[in-house]
Amino acid sequence: MRIWHIFAFFLIMIIFTGQKLYLSDKEYDIERDIYNMTNQINVSLDFEYSYPKQDKEVDIDITRGLNIVFKFVDFLVFAYVEAIKWALEFGYTHAESITLQAFLTLFYWIVVIIIIGIIVPLIIPLIALVYLSYIGSRELYRRYKGRKR
Repeated sequence: MRIWHIFAFFLIMIIFTGQKLYLSDKEYDIERDIYNMTNQINVSLDFEYSYPKQDKEVDIDITRGLNIVFKFVDFLVFAYVEAIKWALEFGYTHAESITLQAFLTLFYWIVVIIIIGIIVPLIIPLIALVYLSYIGSRELYRRYKGRKR
């Protein structure tokens, strides 16, 4: 879970970097096509995969499993680079509307959604607890009333 928090914090930093890039371009009167600039950013994922040598006595070939691991790492790198490109473009194109107040409002609504997400699963057990307490107290009252007679 902490890795996602770090990733979200990093994306917010990249959004602010895009905003500062826009403000710097505006200050020096520079026109920049941010989409072409980010499209030029490419990460080569052509790694030379080296597999450990296996003895002939081993029945299990691990090269397929290693291929899965390497392709998954390639996917993570690709997704991370594309998210960085998106954050930079978003910060550059929406630089005028990105303020601290907007992020505080976004943070407020995220906290509200998290609290609602925590409370909603607790509602059904609380209703069941109240219902069972009512039935139990009613049954105790009937037993107590029956003993008095």
